[in-house]
Amino acid sequence: MNEYLECAKVASAHGFRGGMKLLNLCDTPESLASLGTVYLKVGQTYEPHKVLQASVFKNMVIATLSDITTEEQVLALKGASLYASREDFELDDHQFFLEDVIGMHARDERTGKDYGPIARIENRGAQDLLVVLVHNTERMIPAVPEFLSRIEDDTVWITPIPGLMDDESET
Repeated sequence: MNEYLECAKVASAHGFRGGMKLLNLCDTPESLASLGTVYLKVGQTYEPHKVLQASVFKNMVIATLSDITTEEQVLALKGASLYASREDFELDDHQFFLEDVIGMHARDERTGKDYGPIARIENRGAQDLLVVLVHNTERMIPAVPEFLSRIEDDTVWITPIPGLMDDESET
């Protein structure tokens, strides 16, 4: 389990004094803007940067970080990932980090059928998708409550609609 979770990507500079526009990868941009420290991964280490200022603007976060004071520094980071410590987030009982379900098996809530392991998480714009390997074929499950029933031990219990997980020819 990684101590640091990807929380944002540097989209562009904002002004000339080191401000940056961040693409939010948290549940909400407000969650990202509330962080006191973010981390840049350099090699195998995570370098902390204090968040000096952060605000939400049109689903993006405008932020200024310690030690990043020029437009040139921000532009050199364009596309870079920012990370947050797990400890900086408080989760409710039914919340989880998407990264933690990778490797777990997706199992049907109604039938108990084991579809296979969750290989990765993708985001195609609307919501996060769990990519499940079903008979060596990738199937995508929207990571929304309508499809994700619960998580227990190493199992993600899902409620798929007909045809989502199996080929129409399978019965």
